[in-house]
Amino acid sequence: MRPNPLVREVLEGLIVADRAHSIHLAHLSVQALVLFLWWPPRNDLYHVLATANPPDTLLAVVIALGVTHAWYSMRAGAEEILLPGQHPLGEWALASPLPLPRVLGGYLGGHLLQSLHAVFLSSPFLLAAYSVGGGTWPVLAFALAGLMMQALSYRLVGALLYLTLGHRRTLTMISVRAVLLLGYALPLALFPAASHIMVSYNLFNAPTSADPGAIPEVATFLLLHAALSLLLIAALHLVLSRHLRGAAAGAGESAT
Repeated sequence: MRPNPLVREVLEGLIVADRAHSIHLAHLSVQALVLFLWWPPRNDLYHVLATANPPDTLLAVVIALGVTHAWYSMRAGAEEILLPGQHPLGEWALASPLPLPRVLGGYLGGHLLQSLHAVFLSSPFLLAAYSVGGGTWPVLAFALAGLMMQALSYRLVGALLYLTLGHRRTLTMISVRAVLLLGYALPLALFPAASHIMVSYNLFNAPTSADPGAIPEVATFLLLHAALSLLLIAALHLVLSRHLRGAAAGAGESAT
């Protein structure tokens, strides 16, 4: 089976990316600053490591990674960020012979590659924070799975905004930033189960023996974002199908 061309395009773009590298560098700088600010003082480090009350260093770095990757994903979905040689989603749908499900499948696969790439770049900060920040590997894995699922939702929202408002560039840019801000603020204030910040906080602050409510809360978060992503994928399919029908109708009129 030949690899999906959208996935291959992302993989090649990550290798030779120029502007994307500078954007990742900016995000890594934010994470490094958070690690520095939440790093326990030297005088307290031995006491911190010897007690069952570790600092929130790892939690802070995970939240910083979640915010920066959500921001990157939202902008990538709205096509404010394109890797070198990467074609827009609409162009793949309208100008390639690939069926729409294969285009969307490749789009999702490419996003997964970019998420794994972002986590890989952040791994030195995560490992440094893990060394003093407590937690366990399963807890960290759940938190990373949560931020990756959240990033997928933002990527799809960004793509949907671009496909519906892309001809109004300023409105699209404002909408992208408003949705990201509200997407963090509203769940945090009104529906903590949908907030990656609150879910991560409860997960990392659960007792060592494992709070019975912590894992189900993460599962609820993952299910909510999975359901939202499915709805967004269906909406993207609908919008792209309409664009295809419009392009076909325009081509038919031109032929006559």
